[in-house]
Amino acid sequence: VCQWLIPESHAFEQWSDAPAYDGTISIIQPLIAPLYGGKSPHDILAAFTENPDMSGYQTVRNFWQVKHPGADFETWGIGFDQQFKTGTYAGLAGEILKSNGQRTVGVFTNSTGIPIPDRASSSSQTLVFEERSFSVFVNQLLGDQFSTGARYRLSTALLSGRFPQVPSSASGLSQLTQDERSTLELLQLFFIWNHDSGVYAQWDSNWYRQSNRGYTPDRAGDNLWQHNLHIGYRFPHRRAEVRLGLLNLTDQDSRLNPLNWMATGLPERRTVYMSLRLNF
Repeated sequence: VCQWLIPESHAFEQWSDAPAYDGTISIIQPLIAPLYGGKSPHDILAAFTENPDMSGYQTVRNFWQVKHPGADFETWGIGFDQQFKTGTYAGLAGEILKSNGQRTVGVFTNSTGIPIPDRASSSSQTLVFEERSFSVFVNQLLGDQFSTGARYRLSTALLSGRFPQVPSSASGLSQLTQDERSTLELLQLFFIWNHDSGVYAQWDSNWYRQSNRGYTPDRAGDNLWQHNLHIGYRFPHRRAEVRLGLLNLTDQDSRLNPLNWMATGLPERRTVYMSLRLNF
């Protein structure tokens, strides 16, 4: 018989991270403020460490700072959702992601007064990343088994890179500085069928349009659709879920710039996947 009972916080209240099917990592931030003082898996594990009061945010942040030394990130977000009696769900959200990093890169410099590089050295480079995004969605229930919806997201990402140890008078410094910008539009459409037996199917279509500025040489944007099909089965009480899917049905290649995080993880060719999820 269980002697300890600990209320678990909802996934919408938690900080975490998650990999895409290709291994790309994304940071998950809470969508709502904590409601009833529940504990996330990060909080439970932290209780058995030297820092038992460490929050989920600090756990995720510290972990990725170790993985990528010198990197730091901050996120801000705000959203509004509304449910209507017609079975319609609508909402909008805004988000800002900022990250600062520093690294050491190899350079060649001149050891004499002659401006000819003849010695290997190193220099510090600072990187500042910021992405601002706005999204709006509308979902609609169609009876007891069907639902459909659409989401539009507009995001602009900027990356600045500087070499503070290199004198501003150094020849060719302007070619090393970075001021890159990428704007991405994403339209997501879906249609879902859920049967009472636990069987379900989902079709989704995603449209991407991206433009880039500040690259030398110029970096072309992209404009494409990708379509995906998923079928699966949810066990009683959602104890487990098995899913089989076909991604990028039309075998559409992508040249999207990963500066926008929503442009990462896209399958470059038609891909079959299968997943098993267990819920304890």
